[in-house]
Amino acid sequence: MKETGRRERRSIEDRLYHLLGENDSVPLDWRTLAWRSKDGCDRVLVFLNDGFEIGIGYPHEWQVILSRKDFDMMIRWYLRQWAVGEWFGLRRALWYRLLNRRVERSKRAPLQGDTEGTQTW
Repeated sequence: MKETGRRERRSIEDRLYHLLGENDSVPLDWRTLAWRSKDGCDRVLVFLNDGFEIGIGYPHEWQVILSRKDFDMMIRWYLRQWAVGEWFGLRRALWYRLLNRRVERSKRAPLQGDTEGTQTW
């Protein structure tokens, strides 16, 4: 009876182990995000060292390697700035729309103090 319980427990443990890890690897180890930047360079962001570090750089050269703790702090800071400071991107979009309207209006309006079409300083 004890033997059956052990086998059952081991089976659940094995399933959980394989579910949490991938191909007997630490979760997130060597998970990679690759993209081509605006300047045409291939870039990568990779979980390294059993997921405790993040490498950022080119496919064959790191520009920086950060601890996971530092990277998580940067992500939290960015998300807070984006959510609270920029209203999920709406604040910046509205500001640029209003700026464009002001610029267009100033192009149509004559300059103050300008009687001959040239601005006096």
